[in-house]
Amino acid sequence: MCIGPIAACLTDLGVTLAGQPAKYWSGDYALVLEGNPIPRWLLQQHPLVLVAVIVAWIFLFVATIARLSKAPAQIVAFAILMGHTFSASTWFLARPYGVLQCAPLFFIAWYCDRFIWEKTPDAVGQQPLSR
Repeated sequence: MCIGPIAACLTDLGVTLAGQPAKYWSGDYALVLEGNPIPRWLLQQHPLVLVAVIVAWIFLFVATIARLSKAPAQIVAFAILMGHTFSASTWFLARPYGVLQCAPLFFIAWYCDRFIWEKTPDAVGQQPLSR
């Protein structure tokens, strides 16, 4: 149930880091490009600060999902999956045909979501039904 949210989170991190200008990577962290104020502040400190916070965030949501019962866990996983997919997609919207570049992200998120809902066991330790 955590694979989709983790993948979306890491994709969001990857496109965020890749979207930074060359002068940012030269050490001028004030030139960060990021619309979300929290990651922007973290990136202004140092890119590794954002990476460390993302790693902690992943551990937090994985632990939360693992401790919840099925329905709440699926809702949390879905919210994280969609939130990070949307955030990653915003990097493509300003490009020509950016909406078309976002389509694969949302298709993969949709597939992960279907997998989450269909394959999640009803109880801890129970195996999902095979088709």
